[in-house]
Amino acid sequence: MNKVYFLIPLIAVLAFGGYWYSFKTTYEAKAASLAAEARHQRELKVEQDRQNHIKAIDEANAMAARRKAEIAAKQAREKKEKDDRLAALDARDKARSDEYRNKGDADRLQKDANYLKEEVLKIETDTKGLVAERARVDEYIGKARENLKRIYSVGDKIEKADELIRRNYKELAALRTKSSS
Repeated sequence: MNKVYFLIPLIAVLAFGGYWYSFKTTYEAKAASLAAEARHQRELKVEQDRQNHIKAIDEANAMAARRKAEIAAKQAREKKEKDDRLAALDARDKARSDEYRNKGDADRLQKDANYLKEEVLKIETDTKGLVAERARVDEYIGKARENLKRIYSVGDKIEKADELIRRNYKELAALRTKSSS
């Protein structure tokens, strides 16, 4: 019986050793293959996550670029609308300013035109008066020339008459001197 106590545990140890050896060799291979498979799955998952991350970054960059382009287009459109609105307001203000200035100029020019018309009428009236006056003066000068001619002719007649009278006086004086001598 003493051997039984020794043999049974020895058989059990040997059976456990064989089971343990077969388990150890297959377990390590299974564990290594499971670890390799898990590592491979993790690597695939990491690679897939990395690719998804890169794809998400590219999509986010594309979306950001689209948003940036949309914002730039919107800002450009709003700036153009604002510039157009400001240009329209400036044009309206300039038109109003020109209208007021032109209205003032038109009123002033109308007053000037009316004043000049009055001046022209005055000048025409004065001219007509001066023309009439000149006609009278020309007529007067003509009459004065005729009178002057008549006066010269009368003067000539008077000189002839004076000459005749002097001759007659000389003859008379000569006759008196002859008669008194």
